Amino acid sequence: MGIGANYQSEIDYYYSVVTLAKTEVTDNPISLIYSIDVANIDGDVGYLHLFDADADNVTVATTVADIIILVPILQPRHIVFPKPIRFGTGFTLCASDAVAATGAHNLNVVIGYTSGS
Repeated sequence: MGIGANYQSEIDYYYSVVTLAKTEVTDNPISLIYSIDVANIDGDVGYLHLFDADADNVTVATTVADIIILVPILQPRHIVFPKPIRFGTGFTLCASDAVAATGAHNLNVVIGYTSGS
């Protein structure tokens, strides 16, 4: 599906230091994720958890993430999706030191996305 009348004509960029606390990028019902840049600023392996959900519906360490990205030490990740990833409910994320999102971690994140209804 291309960008049409129901989507913004330009890509928005979300930038933040993401921690274990859940962070809502958007609560719009449809989000298309085009790219993710993430750098590990802690001294251990980190994980970026992406949820296809509004933040009100995410409980860190309980809600299973839709996408989990491993972020090695000193190796920034630059991911461009050939076809954007579609989240249909909202877009929330968090960072942790484990796949199960049980321990705190800090990641620098830049995400290119559009959202619409």
